[in-house]
Amino acid sequence: MRFFIIMLITALASALLLHFLPWWVSMVIAFLMVLMLPLRTGAATLSAGLGVGLCWLVIILSRDISNEHILSRQIAVLMGVPSYLFILLIGSLIGFITGALGGFSAAALIRVIRPAAAKPNISQQ
Repeated sequence: MRFFIIMLITALASALLLHFLPWWVSMVIAFLMVLMLPLRTGAATLSAGLGVGLCWLVIILSRDISNEHILSRQIAVLMGVPSYLFILLIGSLIGFITGALGGFSAAALIRVIRPAAAKPNISQQ
């Protein structure tokens, strides 16, 4: 459940704050969300990455549809890719990587601060 909560709040907060702040604010939001609702490293990375990646995809699509794909088609021709959809996917992939790095950094920080919580207790076996 925390996986989806982190993903949803990260996406919504990023969508709101990206109108006023730089692109890297998504990484800070993902970092803070994973710090508040800790998950294992893989789950934290994936949930934060998906949240930011989906947010960026929605923002890119809304702006791209509003100008009838003119800019993305021209960039696709300039970059030599076959379709403007690759430009949309590259943008959302950059968003995914940004959020995933924020989530991973928070999960790694939690493991450093509380190493006993991250390791299983071997003496109970």
